[in-house]
Amino acid sequence: MSADKIRVLIVDDIAETRENVRKLLQFESDVDVAGAAGSGKEGIQLAQELDPDVVLMDINMPDIDGITATEIIRQKQPHIQVIILSVQNDQNYMRRAMLAGARDFLTKPPMGDELISAVRRAGEMARAETAKGAQQRLVATSASGSSAAMANFTPISK
Repeated sequence: MSADKIRVLIVDDIAETRENVRKLLQFESDVDVAGAAGSGKEGIQLAQELDPDVVLMDINMPDIDGITATEIIRQKQPHIQVIILSVQNDQNYMRRAMLAGARDFLTKPPMGDELISAVRRAGEMARAETAKGAQQRLVATSASGSSAAMANFTPISK
């Protein structure tokens, strides 16, 4: 696997849907399906373990729904971009998903090129967020490092 591939986690309670989405993505040279989860709870856990760029999230699942799982994943790992997949093309679901932090909302079954375009857009956003987070950590580290260095500084009196 190349480091420049978009790493994707598929979260859906229907095994056939997970497999169909995996098949749609497997021929894309810039996409790597890093894992698949059968529930919202498992999706949250795998997102922490695998640290994907993009999560393809079903909205209706038995344990934790996709909107709640999206919110939890985005709170813990804000660089991960979530694309919601739903059989309902409902404006209320779409609004709730976006408020939870989802970056896109596709109706199931998604067309192959529509899914791949959404994954690529989300992958670019994930990389930008990751770079921005790394830059902020670097600035914070160097700022706290210089404060610590200055705290140990003893001025020379004349």
